[in-house]
Amino acid sequence: MFIPQARLDPSFPKPITVPYTNAGTNDLPGGTVLVANGKVQIVAGSGIRKSGSSSGPNTGSLQTGFGVFDCLTDASGSAAASTPFSLLYWNTTGTPVDQSGGTVLASTGCLTTTAAGATYFGYTWPEQPDPSIMGDEFRVRAFLDLPTLYVSAGQIASSGTVAATGSNLAGAAALTFAFNNVTGGTSGATVTNGVSLPVTPNANTSMIVKANSGTNTLKVYPDAAAQINGLGAGVAIVMASLTSCTFTSTGPTQWYTTPLVPS
Repeated sequence: MFIPQARLDPSFPKPITVPYTNAGTNDLPGGTVLVANGKVQIVAGSGIRKSGSSSGPNTGSLQTGFGVFDCLTDASGSAAASTPFSLLYWNTTGTPVDQSGGTVLASTGCLTTTAAGATYFGYTWPEQPDPSIMGDEFRVRAFLDLPTLYVSAGQIASSGTVAATGSNLAGAAALTFAFNNVTGGTSGATVTNGVSLPVTPNANTSMIVKANSGTNTLKVYPDAAAQINGLGAGVAIVMASLTSCTFTSTGPTQWYTTPLVPS
């Protein structure tokens, strides 16, 4: 049984849509939520056929932002529905609940208020849908955001302080803002403390990093499968103290710095 994960509210302006070719082996019904390159997108219309389908072409559209949708949600999302502008995330393995709090299609994906392990979606809309019949799935009305810079905690062009940690990629502190004021780092000849860029970013994601701690130097790591400039996969770039740099991605595995050498 298929239950649309997201239903477009037609009383609001139409969201931004982009063309999409389904290269997969399964049909994508309308209302299916996809997560790719750190961005939530929703299959528009009646859906998109699978690759090689004898019923027609495997092309269609995805709704990518600035739309209002009634979405399946877990218990945390249903609780947040009464608070406008609560931040929401899409958990691809989340379990949606019904009107009584029971399970609807376990681990199939839904909204949640928990950021860890999920992808930023947007926020609760001030006007919520009327309650459904008890036993039907619970839906929260949510605005699908379209961030222009890396999104952390639902903020666009957000700024904040991050403390460098660890001695390798695994121990490095995650960069979670568009503008990151990094404290800590390491003094002396051996640079250990560091921070890490987001995993599988969208193309044209930009983040500014400032090494802002006295004489300390700082390591900035890409994901293990990505690289910065031509340094190699998982290799950090070292920033001198009191320098700044813009990191821009061209895809999920490549970052470039401006200027080339942080200054």
